[in-house]
Amino acid sequence: MACIAAASLLASGASAQSQWMYSLVAPVEVEHDSNPKMRPGAAEAVTRLRVSPQLRALHRSGADEIHIDAVTVVERSSKEGLSGDRVDPRVRADWRRASARTDYSVFGIFEQRSYRTLEAEEEVPLGVDGTRSLWALGAVATHSLNERDTLAAEVRHDRVDFDAGAVSDYELTAANLQFSHLVSERSSAYATGTRQVYRPTGGTGPHTEDSVSSGLVLGWRQSVSQALDWDASLGVANISGLRDSSSLQGALRVTWNMERLQASLDVSRRPSPIAESAALGLSDFVRLQLRRLVDARSSLLVEANATRFATGARGATYAIAFTHELAQAWSLTARVLHRQREDAGGRASANVIGLLLTYNDPDL
Repeated sequence: MACIAAASLLASGASAQSQWMYSLVAPVEVEHDSNPKMRPGAAEAVTRLRVSPQLRALHRSGADEIHIDAVTVVERSSKEGLSGDRVDPRVRADWRRASARTDYSVFGIFEQRSYRTLEAEEEVPLGVDGTRSLWALGAVATHSLNERDTLAAEVRHDRVDFDAGAVSDYELTAANLQFSHLVSERSSAYATGTRQVYRPTGGTGPHTEDSVSSGLVLGWRQSVSQALDWDASLGVANISGLRDSSSLQGALRVTWNMERLQASLDVSRRPSPIAESAALGLSDFVRLQLRRLVDARSSLLVEANATRFATGARGATYAIAFTHELAQAWSLTARVLHRQREDAGGRASANVIGLLLTYNDPDL
């Protein structure tokens, strides 16, 4: 009997230390898009129904954690010739381990996205509808050298395919190494070395040579108060390939968190892949986000994104969304979005109006 009791205690202890937790988010959205293909000149509108259930799973076992995030975006269109019906899976899996001085993580990603999404539009020309597929594998390690100094390294390999348009498929390998020093309780300085290798693997890009960027940036993080933080960095990026160049790169991030208002500003200039040119290039990015709690159950979100691509093309997105909690697990969001894009093919804009009903269960 004593052996059975001991075995039962061991089993219950192991079960407590090793468990799965799940959460589910299930949005359903109807949206009207005035220019789904972002064509210059006259445009034709379309209405879409989108369902995108997202399942998150977390497994903890001692010092190990496994995170799985799976989404399937199912989209139906009123005019398939303008905006085709789509089923886009997106999956990310992470393994993480934490020890007294070192944290490790390994991750894998597979995702499909429409060309019109913000994540893909910088790489494709105007007036083309298609799918961008991404496979990625990477690892991150952070090691505490002592109480004030930390060394962090990240390696990632991407494979990106495009199924339409004059766009080159490519592979991208990136590596970063950062040393940071804690100056005080509220500030730290850091130096980051970066390297990216871009390899065109197909499509109709202007050349097939590898494009390589390497750089070094110096940065400073400062916590001004409990509400205000900023992070600024500046350095040099050297790019070889289609056009050899050397120029400044850098970033600024400011976050402000009040009881009812959260704001963030991100400004950066960095090397990024431009599949239309089949090369790396320095692009400029700006993002502003404001979130205001209207009351205990309602919030207002305002976002603005602007990009100047290495090819000379420009893009901007402005959005406003109002969300109201209907019940404990249900919320309703009304949103309005305006998009602009300009490249060698002309200038295009679109207005999108959407109504989103979301079911959220954080603990299945």
